Amino acid sequence: MAEPGFKKETNVDLYEPTFTSQDVANYQEQKQAIENNGLLRGNVGRLNQQYQNQTPEQVFQPQQGVTGKQTYIVQLDEEPVTSYQGDIQGYAATAVKELRSVMVRERVNTQSHAVRNYQTFLKQRQNAVLSSARGQGSNIVVYLSFG
Repeated sequence: MAEPGFKKETNVDLYEPTFTSQDVANYQEQKQAIENNGLLRGNVGRLNQQYQNQTPEQVFQPQQGVTGKQTYIVQLDEEPVTSYQGDIQGYAATAVKELRSVMVRERVNTQSHAVRNYQTFLKQRQNAVLSSARGQGSNIVVYLSFG
């Protein structure tokens, strides 16, 4: 039986590729984009593609040749509540500290002052990024946010 992407030739034990040289070139271009740390873009029914060579200032700027609605996943540098070690002055650590068993870690007290304070900080950072993007003319709708 042939591997996916190949078809068996009639009356011989040979397999012919079902992909083209353009498919190979597209794959190599996508792989190179991943290695260059570009930003992903995608549409329903298509593989994700990446925006190339973007600085943080260019992220929310319109891209040449890109039209229609675009969906972005934005991840900030700050640690989530469950792993924050207290590296930011004025914000106490909120990370779980000990294992209760091999499979279960200590639970985060979401009502503690430290957690609520750090969550407020994260929300402020998210809002600052949104304000910056909207200030550059982006029409952004947030569908889901984690803090």
